[in-house]
Amino acid sequence: MKTYKTEKFLDKTFVAVPRMKKALALKVSNEILEQNLTLAHILILREVIQRQSPSMKELVKQLGISNAMMTHFTDQLERKKFVKRKRSEKDRRVVHIVLTKKGKDMCEKIRKAHRQSLTKFLEKFSDRDRAGFITAFDELYRLIIKYGESSDE
Repeated sequence: MKTYKTEKFLDKTFVAVPRMKKALALKVSNEILEQNLTLAHILILREVIQRQSPSMKELVKQLGISNAMMTHFTDQLERKKFVKRKRSEKDRRVVHIVLTKKGKDMCEKIRKAHRQSLTKFLEKFSDRDRAGFITAFDELYRLIIKYGESSDE
């Protein structure tokens, strides 16, 4: 049973998180916008480049989406020629997602745009504000690790 304090905390969180998301929104170039990439597409591309040809199953687990949604997003990325599917030589049932040259180029453009946007944002901070910002993220991470591992549901 949720307590009144927990409900109030949730209410505040549901307001704060979208505000933070909007404030930190990635400013992207028209070239990126023209590709009609959603946040899900960008997250998938990021995972594929970081994990170097992960399987669909690995991506589903990492991103916390359904197999059907992963297939849908992969189909879209494949039509745009950002990724291609490659069957495992060891187990033909396993499908890996591989970035194409176009996909690698887009990942680099997104990375640069994200870094540029964050740099512009963080340059406005005083040294004290930067320290507080990092401290807040460190504390948030600590709490997520501490309480995120076990679920009382």
